[in-house]
Amino acid sequence: MPLISIYGTVFNNGYIVEESVRSLAKALPNFSERYEFVIVDNYSTDGTWEKLLKLKREFKNLRLFRSKCSRGRGRDLALRQTVGDYVMYVDLDTIFEPEFGTIVERIYEFCKPGEMWNFGFSTRETMIEHVGGWRDLNYGEDRNW
Repeated sequence: MPLISIYGTVFNNGYIVEESVRSLAKALPNFSERYEFVIVDNYSTDGTWEKLLKLKREFKNLRLFRSKCSRGRGRDLALRQTVGDYVMYVDLDTIFEPEFGTIVERIYEFCKPGEMWNFGFSTRETMIEHVGGWRDLNYGEDRNW
């Protein structure tokens, strides 16, 4: 079964990042075997990075990077670090309900090369080669597709 890469950025999300990551892992079936999670931290100053390092010990499929960047540039860096056949982005100030996993699994069943679904769900090749990744902005970074 193809690997699905989930990626996102954080900046000073210490108040919620642990709960967000745990809720995502719980919502997605076979999270440890079938998914990888790539996060770029924009040098948070509120303990976010330390919380992510703690989560890394628990979730071996969590890959962490730090870069001083805009939200769009951070998403692009995270996207380009993925290795999955399919990719999707998430915001890490979100608590994911169990139904989110059902939605992701359904999108996976239908998504074909060249298509883009909710959450930027697409093949990695589509997102990088055809869409061109993310723009270097802190808002409106997703308006290029």
